[in-house]
Amino acid sequence: MLKPNEKRSKIAIVLIWICLIVYLFSFFSSFLQYRLLTQISFGVQIAEDILEQNDTREQVIMLVTFIVNIISAVTFIQWFRRAYFNLHILVPNLTFTEGWAAGSWFVPMISFFRPYQIMVELYNKTIEKLEERKLIENQDFDISFLKLWWALWILVFVIDLKRFVISRTDIIDSLIQNTIIDMFQCLVYIPLSLLTIKVIKEYSNFENILFNDTTIEAISNGGSVSSE
Repeated sequence: MLKPNEKRSKIAIVLIWICLIVYLFSFFSSFLQYRLLTQISFGVQIAEDILEQNDTREQVIMLVTFIVNIISAVTFIQWFRRAYFNLHILVPNLTFTEGWAAGSWFVPMISFFRPYQIMVELYNKTIEKLEERKLIENQDFDISFLKLWWALWILVFVIDLKRFVISRTDIIDSLIQNTIIDMFQCLVYIPLSLLTIKVIKEYSNFENILFNDTTIEAISNGGSVSSE
């Protein structure tokens, strides 16, 4: 039986918007820290309380960002897995098992390409099914934005990696470099967040059309559709 996924998509989108807001605050906080560190590198004496305020602000934002990202990742993967589960009900012999929709994000190396492969398959197979049932007109849907979406995910990972390999021979220079990287990463997260919202919304529109049609079909045949 198909399982409704609209609620999960809405929750995932709300969490991504929250993440986007947090990234904006994080960028502003990192910019303030960058100015402070630059002054220190030029020999300017900074009051102890100002340094403590900066550290406290950065730690709070770092903690909030971590928590929100974890929750957002969980809600996104829950939506993603449910979408692939539903597709398995409608389309036999998909490339991967439903479990890979969640597991592929956590397996080293595989996480670089398999989630993208599953997302592309979700779009392509769902569109094919909609056209087969004549629920949408035959036309070429442009899903090239998925390539940009995934490229930004990879870029975020590379930025994280770069942060860990920065030389720490000079503490101030290292902190300045890391702060610049943090600001750049926040800027990357903005289009990434907006694209992720687009990915969820567009696929959810297709999925809802298919789900509603399948629901009507099941009721007509005396069956039922899961309300979970």
